Amino acid sequence: MARHRPANPPARRKKKSATPRKAASRKTAATKPSRRAAAKPAGKAGKKKTAAARRRSGRAERSSANGSANNARTRLITDERRAQLIALGLELFSSRPYDEVHIAELATAAGISKGLLYHYFPTKRDFYTAALRQAADRLLAQLQPDPELPPVQRLQRGLHHYLSYVQQYGTSYVALMRGGVGADPGIAAIVEETRVNCMSRLISGMGFSPQTLPPLVRIALRAWIGTVEAASLEWVLCPSVPAEEVVNLLSQQLLHLLLLLGAMPAM
Repeated sequence: MARHRPANPPARRKKKSATPRKAASRKTAATKPSRRAAAKPAGKAGKKKTAAARRRSGRAERSSANGSANNARTRLITDERRAQLIALGLELFSSRPYDEVHIAELATAAGISKGLLYHYFPTKRDFYTAALRQAADRLLAQLQPDPELPPVQRLQRGLHHYLSYVQQYGTSYVALMRGGVGADPGIAAIVEETRVNCMSRLISGMGFSPQTLPPLVRIALRAWIGTVEAASLEWVLCPSVPAEEVVNLLSQQLLHLLLLLGAMPAM
C-alpha cells in the first residue's frame, strides 16, 4: 500500500550564510600569519639573513672598538710629542733671549717641519707660554709643606726641595724667573702666579694665618722670596757651592728677619 505524501511538503530551511563581518574575519585569519610565524624566519633564506645581520653587527662593533683604540693612541702620541717639544723649548729659551730663538730652529732640533710645530702651538708666544707653565707647575709640585714637621724644619725642607728643582731643571728655572719677552701680560701672569703660590706655601708652612698676618711681615716674606729667587739664579751659575750651605744661609736670614719683626714661629 503506497504511503500518502502531503500535497505541499514544507520547504527545507536553508543554512544562513555568514555575515559579511564574520566572513571577513575568517578570511583575515586565514591569510594573516601568526606572530610566532612572522617573527621566525622561514627556512634557509631566513637563517642566511640572520647570520648576515650578525656578521654586519660584529664588524660594526669591531670597527668602533678599533676606532676608539686608534683615537687613544693618537692622543697619547700627541701628548708625548707636545711634552718633548716643551722640554726642547725650555732648553732653548733659557739658553738664549726669546727673540734669538726661531721657530725654524725649534722645528729642526725636534726633527719636524715648521708646519707641524705650528699644529701643536699656533704661535711662538704660545709655545713659550706653554714651556713656562710647565716649568712653574714642576716647581710648585716640589714645595708642598709637610704638616708633620715643625715650622723651621718645614722651611729647611722646602728650601732643599726648591734647590733640588733648580739643580735638576736649571734651564727651565732660569727661563721661568727671567721671563724673556718684556712686559707680556701672559708671561708676567705665570711668573706672578708662581710667586703668589710660593708665598702661600711659605705662610702656611711657617704656621702663620693668612687672615691675621701683619702687613709688615707679609712684605718681609715677599721680599725674602725675591732673595731666594736671586740666590737660586746665582747658584745655578756656581754649582760648586753645596746646597746645604745655601739652605742654611737663606733659612737663617728669614728667621733673623722674623725675629726682628717679633713674628718668630714656634721652633
